[in-house]
Amino acid sequence: MFQRLRFLPKGDPLASPHRRVPWFSLGVFAMLFVCGLFPGLVAPMDPLKANFLALNAPPLTTAGGQLYLLGSDHLGRDVLSRIVHGSSIALYVSLIAVLFSSVIGTTLGLLAGYYRGWVDQLVMRVADTWIALPTVSFAIFLTAMREPGATNIIIVMILVFWTRYARIVRGEVLSLRERDFVKLAITAGASPLRILFVHLLPNVINSVIVLATLLIGNVILSEATLSFLGLGVPAPHPAWGAMLADGRNGLMSNRWWATVFPGLAIILVVGASNVAGDWLRRRLDPNLRNL
Repeated sequence: MFQRLRFLPKGDPLASPHRRVPWFSLGVFAMLFVCGLFPGLVAPMDPLKANFLALNAPPLTTAGGQLYLLGSDHLGRDVLSRIVHGSSIALYVSLIAVLFSSVIGTTLGLLAGYYRGWVDQLVMRVADTWIALPTVSFAIFLTAMREPGATNIIIVMILVFWTRYARIVRGEVLSLRERDFVKLAITAGASPLRILFVHLLPNVINSVIVLATLLIGNVILSEATLSFLGLGVPAPHPAWGAMLADGRNGLMSNRWWATVFPGLAIILVVGASNVAGDWLRRRLDPNLRNL
């Protein structure tokens, strides 16, 4: 009738759930990197090879001496192989977009927070303009000016997501600027460049890392959305969003696998990104570390 309660000491790693290593996220990211870097070794078939003996084959179907573990699409292409090769596109777009947006946004945020005045006003007004700009409309405009491809998506993602870094870094620098160690550095005659990148940057880098982890999932989801709308990587390249678009008609005919499995891949990566980002935030934020 009565249950025995177990009280964990504060130092016990099980006492705080956020202290547990997010093995789920690590596993998903490990699979993403392995599949993205070595798709030819992981994928069982050529993702572009059509097999007319296996059109819309359900999962675990054998046709032409080949096992279609996750089924095939309307052209007889292996769904698993296309998901694996699609991870290369997702990994490439997310890493490049997150890297450049973090560098641009962090630099502008440092400048805006440290110099304030007209520099702060200029950076924030530009950031507000980009935030107000619809992402899809900008992608349509860019696609009309250039050939569709991963480069367009990367440009759109950089121009959209640098604002998040700039706002967060600016806010932290405005607070750090009034701290004693910054005032002492100014009094000692340190150059603005040294103050920015030696004294201020190390104190905001934790927030940048957390945001970058969270944005990996956001970029992959945005890339899938644009590819679904035909604004991303063109056919026949196996982008996850394009796979969703190709297989959506099959849902009405009970051919769910061509859409469900690419959708699960997107959900897993986005979920892993959110879990890892939340764990890092709690680990790196001194205000949350001992909760």
